[in-house]
Amino acid sequence: MSLMHAYEVTDQTGTRHKAHLADCLNVQRTPTARVRILARAFHRLVIDGLSMQVEKAFVYLDLARGQAFLVQPPRERYRYATANQRLNTMLALLPAPMREQAHQVRVVFGAEELREKLVAAEAGFDDRAIELMKCALIHDHPVLITRARLRLSLDAVDVQGAWFLAQYDHSPKTFRLCYALPEQFCKDEAVLRRWSATMRRHDLYALPARHDHWVNYRRWVPSQDAMSQLNSVVLALAQGKPPVTGSAAFKTMLKRLPCGSALSSQAKTDLRKLFLWAKKTNKQALQDELFELRFGIDLEDAWYQNSDKNDIDTLWRLLKKLPDSHVEGNTKLSEINLGQGVGGGLYSSSRGEIEIGSAELAFKERFEDTLRHEVGHAVHEANPALVDGWLWERFGWASFEPTDAGIEDWLRIMGAAAGYAELTEIDKARVRALIKQACGPGEQWKPTVTPNAPNSSPWRLPACGARLAFEQSGEDWYANHTNWLRANDYAFAMNFWYGTLMCVKAQTLEFINQHMPDPYAAMSPAEFFAEMYALYYDLNDPQRRHIEADVKGWMDAKLGPAGSVAKPPRPRSLSNRARGVRPARQAA
Repeated sequence: MSLMHAYEVTDQTGTRHKAHLADCLNVQRTPTARVRILARAFHRLVIDGLSMQVEKAFVYLDLARGQAFLVQPPRERYRYATANQRLNTMLALLPAPMREQAHQVRVVFGAEELREKLVAAEAGFDDRAIELMKCALIHDHPVLITRARLRLSLDAVDVQGAWFLAQYDHSPKTFRLCYALPEQFCKDEAVLRRWSATMRRHDLYALPARHDHWVNYRRWVPSQDAMSQLNSVVLALAQGKPPVTGSAAFKTMLKRLPCGSALSSQAKTDLRKLFLWAKKTNKQALQDELFELRFGIDLEDAWYQNSDKNDIDTLWRLLKKLPDSHVEGNTKLSEINLGQGVGGGLYSSSRGEIEIGSAELAFKERFEDTLRHEVGHAVHEANPALVDGWLWERFGWASFEPTDAGIEDWLRIMGAAAGYAELTEIDKARVRALIKQACGPGEQWKPTVTPNAPNSSPWRLPACGARLAFEQSGEDWYANHTNWLRANDYAFAMNFWYGTLMCVKAQTLEFINQHMPDPYAAMSPAEFFAEMYALYYDLNDPQRRHIEADVKGWMDAKLGPAGSVAKPPRPRSLSNRARGVRPARQAA
């Protein structure tokens, strides 16, 4: 599976809601996640009939399609340089065979930016060309930039052309635009490269050489860099390093900042901190300027139509250099009504988001750990017989399909506590049918089906082990592992995500509870191995010292000593549910 944790998120009324959100998505093991992202159904909560998009940081891996993305909350675009560094650090942890498969490495901000990368790739278009296409759309429809905080994203590609959505943070107005000949636009890469090269710092085709992975039209908004610089000034101020307010760099930063509602929430906070410092140090002129920026009534020209045309990268430089073949007659625009649900679950961006800052997660796990976990899954998939055999022999881990044979094997390990051997064949068949019901449809984090057993059914007997295992598994069974049914030195539970039956040695659960970083290791045999792999290969984790000598010896001998990296083959989708369609991981 991928890595998911249970988070509590707070909506705009202050009400808290539980949501299962991804820390890392591996599409080869969770293909349904990609489908849900494309359907705008991923990380969505329905609260009082309103669909809310939850934005948080996570890693997206689809190495079969060559994609490795770091997804960040939209309001952290000003930190894109830091996000690039983080992604580079994470990718360095992947074994070379996996890293070499990542042909498209990107930082994206928010679910919609992620989605448009997938749409573009599916249609066979270079995402850099798509961002330049947005410039052509704005050239033909300058009305798009008469409002602040434009969100322009690729929505779909069909026989009519490439469809884009134009939305705004603080306005319900939404436009749908079509570029009629996207293939014609994208076919001559040399023309696009020359056009993009008119930008000095933000040439999209020059980014890889700088290990910069944010490919988005917002790079051409000068206020983006200005807000990043403002944040750096405030961070330095907190460390006792005040800004040189008379310097050209400081004055230029203030000049390029947007004002009023066009400011991001972080920029508003940073301006407030800078204002308080200016007040404390008696800088009246700076106070006045900052106050004007924060509460300015006139809409700031965030796109810099009328200033700084020659000394900074702006959209206007691109517009002036737009190739003739990309100018006329290729686009059309229409306003749409959000209430019609156009575009697969569109929502008003000003009212439909809940955001979890990457530095303020309810459960903070280093992304490096999540990638080690995913490498562990890849190693398992490369050696299923070896790893599954070891998990059973050393830890008692096993997972059984809810077939007659699988149920019989599960209950046989449970022994007398199952209360099954003495039943008649008819009653045994009835119990097996109820177990199949109890396992549920799969892809759930809690039991969704309560077996409908009559009072005379053996399911109702006090000593029915199958019923007790079902009842004691509970919601988020891995976090509830101390309550699992114990029998014959094993623990028994139902896995409602895979719809399977599990057993494991009780002492293994004690090790998870006392010495592993996360109870998610009790989610399934595959997750236990991935967590053990991540722990073993993280030389800096203090919990690593608790790994027993024979376990270290096996991993050294079979997978390679810590400090080396096992080399999995190309990822692939698997049919086995224990290693195949995995959810994103949750936290207790």
